[in-house]
Amino acid sequence: MHHPPRFNPKIESLRGLAALSVCFAHSLAIYCIENSNVLWSKPIWDHSFSAGFLMFVDSVFNPFAAVVLFFILSGYVLTQSLGGEKSLNGKNIASFYIRRCFRILPMMWAALIFTYALSKINHTAPPNQAALFYVAIFEHKFHFTAFLRNFFLLGFQVSPVMWTMRVELLGSLLMPAIVYVLLHGTRPRQFLLLGGLCAVTCLDRHDLQYIVCFYVGALLTGKDLVAACARWPILLFWSGVTICTLLRIFKDYLGFPMVETLATTAGAALILLGVLAGPSKFGILETGPFRLVGRLSYSLYLLHPAFLGLVAVAAFAIRLYPTLSGEAANTLIFFTSVFATLVASAFTYRWIEQPSIALGKVATRFASRPAADRRPSENSARATLL
Repeated sequence: MHHPPRFNPKIESLRGLAALSVCFAHSLAIYCIENSNVLWSKPIWDHSFSAGFLMFVDSVFNPFAAVVLFFILSGYVLTQSLGGEKSLNGKNIASFYIRRCFRILPMMWAALIFTYALSKINHTAPPNQAALFYVAIFEHKFHFTAFLRNFFLLGFQVSPVMWTMRVELLGSLLMPAIVYVLLHGTRPRQFLLLGGLCAVTCLDRHDLQYIVCFYVGALLTGKDLVAACARWPILLFWSGVTICTLLRIFKDYLGFPMVETLATTAGAALILLGVLAGPSKFGILETGPFRLVGRLSYSLYLLHPAFLGLVAVAAFAIRLYPTLSGEAANTLIFFTSVFATLVASAFTYRWIEQPSIALGKVATRFASRPAADRRPSENSARATLL
């Protein structure tokens, strides 16, 4: 487990698939389907074939499992990054925090500003056409205070998807402690921490319940674990998909939210473990389209609500429904909004994400320099100003 991090394109592609899963679930909740403003108001088997088919696809690409997979992938990648350090000292940890802030915050704030600006457009849908999700998310004129709360991750009215960014920052804050336990803790202590985090999930229904996802991702960096599963990668992957699919279909019958969180974490972990254990079995994840979506996944995830709202407004304006059924209209909105968001994401990746990552690296190099080495340049700069 303690080796320098190597880029794995399959991890990037999995992140892209997870982002598409969230986009698809949100797109299904634009137009009412079968005169219902909530798609999952009744079981999948009580719908028509077309609606039931969309719900089944939504179950296979379980959006909650996609978010959990986001956190597990973060735990996996960040553990490799921190585990690759020569020593886990205060300077390296500070550099890690600086890089994470530059990686997460600039694009998040840019997407929030864009989403807030577009919220000023009239998103009111014709009567009895829009699903409850659309009404709740888009048919509001947000005050600037709502923007500020969203900016500082205190509320998420303007951009509801950004609640995951607060979890990402919290998980990043705790990652050095998690990696320390993996590097120096005994096997019983590692399992004890896993049990403790599972208990936190059962007791807490807020951000802390997802820290177990980061820890599970950290555990999956273990070479011995991956090697032991090398004989069953396909079985592991499809077992994870099956678990997440069934959890989505029978969500209303689980009774306890923490059961869904822990079971979904197990299912998402099996998906990742299968890909890690059998890299040759999942070569499709290294093809161009998957790599592209994976590379743009962060911008895609943050920007898609704004573009989804824009495409929906256009659909209402041209009276897409009832010319098309709710199922067909929502599917068309999904493909159109994803294409538009990917185009925009290509620009934000080039002009916001990459520069902010580069700035984070520069900041860490500057912060890691001894104070004595920084003084001459600071003095010369001051002299130039004078």
